[in-house]
Amino acid sequence: THTHVPTADEHILPKGTAFQSDIGMTGPYVSVIGCQAETIIERNLKGIMTPFVLAKGEGQFLATLLTIDESTNQCTHIERIQIDPQHPF
Repeated sequence: THTHVPTADEHILPKGTAFQSDIGMTGPYVSVIGCQAETIIERNLKGIMTPFVLAKGEGQFLATLLTIDESTNQCTHIERIQIDPQHPF
């Protein structure tokens, strides 16, 4: 499965292609895929479909910033961005 946790593997491939295997999730910081944990836990333990209920609280913003050389269409810089309660802006 996937976890929506950012990886620290961003890099530029030899021919100028930017790569990062998982940028991460933008949404509520204390959550399970952005939802209240209880509903997701119940869904997994009981094997039943429960509604997704958006978690409340502080959010997180995860992204990757790319600089592209317009003459070659190649990436020249890649930067992971993480803004959350543990990594303030």
